[in-house]
Amino acid sequence: MDFSERFKGSNSSHIIALENEISALVTQDASLSQIRDKIYEMIAAKADQLAPEVKNSLSLLAEVLWMMLDLDDPRSPYKPFFQLPNGAQTLSPDHLEEEHLLIIEAANRFNIENHEWTARLTDLLWVLRKNVAMAKLAVDSYLSIAKKPTDEKDFLKTRPEVAAERAIQLYFFLNLGEEVRVTIFKIIESKLETENSEDKGYAIIDWLKLYINIANTDEQQKIIPKIKNLIKSSETNKDWELARRYNQILILLAQRLKDNSLRENFLQKEVDLYINEAEYTRSIGAPAMRLQNLYTKAIAACGNIKGRKKEKVRLIDDLLEIQLDIPNELAFISESQDITDQIVNFKNRIAHLTFLEALEFLVSVTTPQKKEKCFTNALDILGKSPLHGLFGSSLLDEKGKILSRVGSIDAKNIGKDDILKDANLRGHVAHQLRIDFSIRGGYVVNGLLVMAHKYRLRKSDLDELMYANPFIPNYRMFQFRDGIWNGICGRWSEAIHILIPHLENALRETMRRTGYITVKVDADGVQQEKYLNDFIYETEFAEFFGEDLAFQLQVLLVDSNGINLRNNIAHGLTPDGVAYSHTAAFAWAQVVYLVIKMQRLYYQQLEQSRTSKESKE
Repeated sequence: MDFSERFKGSNSSHIIALENEISALVTQDASLSQIRDKIYEMIAAKADQLAPEVKNSLSLLAEVLWMMLDLDDPRSPYKPFFQLPNGAQTLSPDHLEEEHLLIIEAANRFNIENHEWTARLTDLLWVLRKNVAMAKLAVDSYLSIAKKPTDEKDFLKTRPEVAAERAIQLYFFLNLGEEVRVTIFKIIESKLETENSEDKGYAIIDWLKLYINIANTDEQQKIIPKIKNLIKSSETNKDWELARRYNQILILLAQRLKDNSLRENFLQKEVDLYINEAEYTRSIGAPAMRLQNLYTKAIAACGNIKGRKKEKVRLIDDLLEIQLDIPNELAFISESQDITDQIVNFKNRIAHLTFLEALEFLVSVTTPQKKEKCFTNALDILGKSPLHGLFGSSLLDEKGKILSRVGSIDAKNIGKDDILKDANLRGHVAHQLRIDFSIRGGYVVNGLLVMAHKYRLRKSDLDELMYANPFIPNYRMFQFRDGIWNGICGRWSEAIHILIPHLENALRETMRRTGYITVKVDADGVQQEKYLNDFIYETEFAEFFGEDLAFQLQVLLVDSNGINLRNNIAHGLTPDGVAYSHTAAFAWAQVVYLVIKMQRLYYQQLEQSRTSKESKE
């Protein structure tokens, strides 16, 4: 987007002249997103009355409010709210010139009592001008937001813990002294009391991290018994992941205290939690696939610390027993469904879901169509346009080189029983699916725009998908998370170049667990893993994943008449037109679909095992 053209002629005098109208829009409890929408509504309502330059000034102010606050980069925390596949993006500080900062300054002088508004404008003036007075005002505004109770129903407002973290960052930048530190500390201490309930266990994690960042040595020592009690409570409730997150806070705290003995105790506790989870889950009759995942983590934890060698050997023996049951447990996971209604209501429905629900609904657009229906539809199209089939078609790359060729076909001479067997018809189907993938990828991009508008996400919000998911190997978990996160941020090229190679490995490992031999031996007797091209067309692959999903993955990943994404990425042949396209968005969503689908399958198996065990007792 050309921001110099969009904000052409913008001037602070325009904003000052509209002070009363703007102040009326910014109510005390309005979120930044709501204020932005109201400004654009005012522009639309007064379209005939406002000069283009005035509209541009108002648009600038609105877009400033829509920038994303990224606390992982405290010195340059404001980022574009969204980046599109074609490289276009929403406003960032890099686009702001001096005349734009004067508009922000003018708006900040308005008599407006909205802490989010003041925090945003003053923080930006600190970041871009290093105005210390503005930074101090930003701290005050962020702390006012931090004092408010968390409203789980309103995702648009700045969360109190986010505001508190930004206030702490500014406190350290400015070295604001003990009085400000105590003020911040008391707010966080109060939050730990009010948020201390079972249903808010994970919310406390953020506040605890902030606590140890701002607390002095005595205060840090004081919080240790409280965190230990939280761990004990989580263990009682069998919430092992929450218990480990609390324990990680203690490990971090011991590092801050420079107490190696204390840190060693907490590291030992982390190993205990992994072992206890694995053994408890086995005791309730969980599926072997889930147990393998848990035991692998426990074994790795034992290997990372001294004195747990005997337990590691015992766990390995247990794991070998568990693995004997794996081939009999895997089930068919492909579920066909009509997504017509989903697509019609896509953007409206996704706006009312929680993040994980929205993500699952978003990627459901990659649910495979019936393979047979794809072929019959292609046959109908060829029947209506016989000339298209008569001359065949070729697929060219960006240099004009022929990548694949589909021969001529006479739709009338293909019998019903031969529809799925005709190679030329399959080629036509693959060509049509290329278009279909791009269309469905467009829905993914639109859905992510809605999600970006609604949620304030961090990469750690994806941990729930990574953890206890046998489809994702432990030693590739962070790479999977990085790939999925890049897609959420609209960075499609990065997303597919991370995820597609790891998808191949995940599919291979899944097939191996079904009993399929994934190793091949060459003429010299050397063993090597089979490539995706070797096993994706196998009958066993279609039996497990379902014929419909198997066919869709073939066209997406390895079919020369399709996208052929796996082979193109592996050999550096992916053109920009694909890497930054809606097709890449579809491929990203397909991977996330499989991640969610596989995790859900194993949780269903766990629940079935638990129910079966309880009924027997």
